[in-house]
Amino acid sequence: RKAVDALDDVRVDGPTNFQAAMDLTFDILDYSVPRERTSNCHRAVLFLTDGEMTYPEGLAPREVHDLVGRRNAQYNATLFTYSLGASAARDIPKDLACSTGGIWSAIPDGDDLASYMAAYYKLFAIGLGGAENRDFV
Repeated sequence: RKAVDALDDVRVDGPTNFQAAMDLTFDILDYSVPRERTSNCHRAVLFLTDGEMTYPEGLAPREVHDLVGRRNAQYNATLFTYSLGASAARDIPKDLACSTGGIWSAIPDGDDLASYMAAYYKLFAIGLGGAENRDFV
C-alpha cells in the first residue's frame, strides 16, 4: 500500500535521476535486510526508466555504475532493467543489468510491459548460477 501511495507523488515531467533511484534502492536494502524483511535467498531490483539520465547535471554514467557496484557488494542483488519507449536510455540500464548478472529489456512504445517484467522470475527459476545451468543462454 505504501508503494502505491508513493506513486501518487511521482512526477512524469522534469529530470531523470538514476543516481537518486539507485541510492534509494540500496537505502531500502540497508533498512530491510538487518530487520529480516527479506527471504535472504536472491535479491532482485527492477528498474524502469522512460527517459535519459538528466540529473544531476554533468553526472557521468560511470558514477552510477560505480555507485551500484559499491553499494551492491554486500547484497549481490540482480538488477533487471527496462527502457520504456523510444526515448528511454539504453546504455546505462543495460550496463547495470549486465554488471549484476541481470537482464535488460528495451520495451517498444505501446508494447505489453507486464509480459517483459514478469519474465525476470525465469532467471531465478532455473537455479541462478547453478552448475546445471552453466551453458544456459
